[in-house]
Amino acid sequence: MVAYEHQTGNQPFGVWSNKASMIRSDDLGKTKYTLLPRGNRFLFLEKFLFVAVVNLHHETQVNLYVSSEGGRIFNKARLPFQLTEHSYTILDTSEGSVFLHVNHGDFHTGYGNIYLSDAEGLRFSLSLRNNKRDAQGRCDFEKLQGIEGIYITNEQINADVESAKERPRLRTKITFDKGGKWQLLKPPPTDDKGRDFSCRADEDSECSLHLHGVTDSWGPFYSNKNAIGVVMATGNVGHHLSDKEDEVHTFFSRDAGLTWQMARRGSHIYEYGDHGAVIVIADDRRASTEVLYSWDEALSWNELRFSNKPTEIENIVIEPQATSQVFVMYGSRGEEGVLFQVDFSQLHEPQCKGIERAGEPSSDYELWTPTDGRVGGTKCLLGHQVRYTRRRRASQCFNGEQYERVEFRKRCACAEEDYECDFGYERSTDNGPCVAIMATSSAPPKTCSGYYEVSNGYRLVAGDTCDPTQGVDHLPTKMRCPGMFGGSGAEVSSGGWFVLLLMLCLIGALGFVTATGRSERFSDLVGPLQHAWKTKSIPSFNFGGSSHVKYGGLGQAPDSAADDELDLGEYDEEAEELRDADALAQSRGALGTLPVRTMMPDSEVPKLGKPPAGGAHAEGSLLGEEFTSPHSSLKKGD
Repeated sequence: MVAYEHQTGNQPFGVWSNKASMIRSDDLGKTKYTLLPRGNRFLFLEKFLFVAVVNLHHETQVNLYVSSEGGRIFNKARLPFQLTEHSYTILDTSEGSVFLHVNHGDFHTGYGNIYLSDAEGLRFSLSLRNNKRDAQGRCDFEKLQGIEGIYITNEQINADVESAKERPRLRTKITFDKGGKWQLLKPPPTDDKGRDFSCRADEDSECSLHLHGVTDSWGPFYSNKNAIGVVMATGNVGHHLSDKEDEVHTFFSRDAGLTWQMARRGSHIYEYGDHGAVIVIADDRRASTEVLYSWDEALSWNELRFSNKPTEIENIVIEPQATSQVFVMYGSRGEEGVLFQVDFSQLHEPQCKGIERAGEPSSDYELWTPTDGRVGGTKCLLGHQVRYTRRRRASQCFNGEQYERVEFRKRCACAEEDYECDFGYERSTDNGPCVAIMATSSAPPKTCSGYYEVSNGYRLVAGDTCDPTQGVDHLPTKMRCPGMFGGSGAEVSSGGWFVLLLMLCLIGALGFVTATGRSERFSDLVGPLQHAWKTKSIPSFNFGGSSHVKYGGLGQAPDSAADDELDLGEYDEEAEELRDADALAQSRGALGTLPVRTMMPDSEVPKLGKPPAGGAHAEGSLLGEEFTSPHSSLKKGD
């Protein structure tokens, strides 16, 4: 929870304040201690705990701290640029990594950068610049549900200073490798009547399909995990996104955004049912008395009259799994709100058959593998090939709520699409190579054992399972640690041991020759041994008395080179030092009332939003790159 230092007077809400901290209590508030000083916003997810911490010297700026250990240890998220950070939106945390939108501008900036983390959620690399956002922190960014690695987003193409007074111009991009590369959407060749659009992609490289997101009032791009591969959205074909009513139409894809068709002229709201077997759409710009539905995934549409009086439909919803055939529509008729139920189970469509024979002509089901359309026809995403069973488009039958989709997986050889830029690197162009954007070090770490790795500018996308030995290998180069044994005798190779043994033998032989020529004592000792060698008898030795033997040093292995950390510049405001006394002092202070945390459904974007400017000035505890709570060892109930 977040509480203020003082409990008297008004407790500000909705502003950044360095008088508020993130605290923990295990006994319903009777005792409290500080988890993170100046932690003003937090978000719990399955693997990570994110906390936005107010900057010590600039309380309108924040830093992001991440814990993957339930709040025991927090580490500062590392971005590749020295830019101010005003607010964050956690876009997605699937497949073990984090998509993070950062607003580097002021409160009115309508765009920000998208960063993608490593598997630990700490080291972020730039994925896309100038992602469209609104004042509430909502971003035009959508994961295609049910399929790994595919996302759709809108970027602002006139985000330069010279275009500050212009109306934002947006274009839509898609990635099939979880942000490794982004590309424009392929426009359909013709509209729903078979007529050409104003531009063609084969004649104009800037011509593409652009779709509306959640930051405006049009129908956003939408998918559901149980309608596998199906995507619907409103938009237009052209050089950028349009908001003119006569140019916005409804589009449909059944191959996870690879290809598109115009489903219907004009803007509509839409919903899927029966695992995507039935689609219902309604005009969302004018009042009507009917809706449209399709059993063949937008190839044809049927009208369904639901009222004798025109009604403005605001939305169509279904139960969260989208497996039912019962839809609910709500809207308004004049000053009155209205609600309708549409039940397609009464149409008596036959049950689909032949799921165990999917792909055969007699079956209602097909086998489908998502792909990014790469040259060569390799149907791999995130390093593996996944094959799904789904209903054929032309089969007008229903799946039923108990239908379970079957998946088959196969590992693929690595390709360029399986890599993203490593921390400190960025693609020179949309599909160009990763180049360094900051000083990097190839020196070994301070504690080096055996081998260490040096980045080649790339890293596998988190969750990618491709095999680099069978394809493109951009993995880090392994370097031997400095020193005679490479930093660790336990990791010396067999060849290294042979060289070492040979050196010892040579040293022993040299010592033997020297001792034989100079030491009478040594001659007395080895004399019987030489005689025994000739006579093949066992010699006897008399070690009467003691002997003091001194061994000279044979030399020392050179010290390991000092580790040069990545040069992040002078973080005099962000790379703050943590003192335990500061954290303890915070924990002893009086804590204020608690804000209410609203639980949000998975379909909504979780965010750590930018509050209005303001907040009191005060000195707070200093935070470093890693912060361990002074009470982290306490267990629940202690």
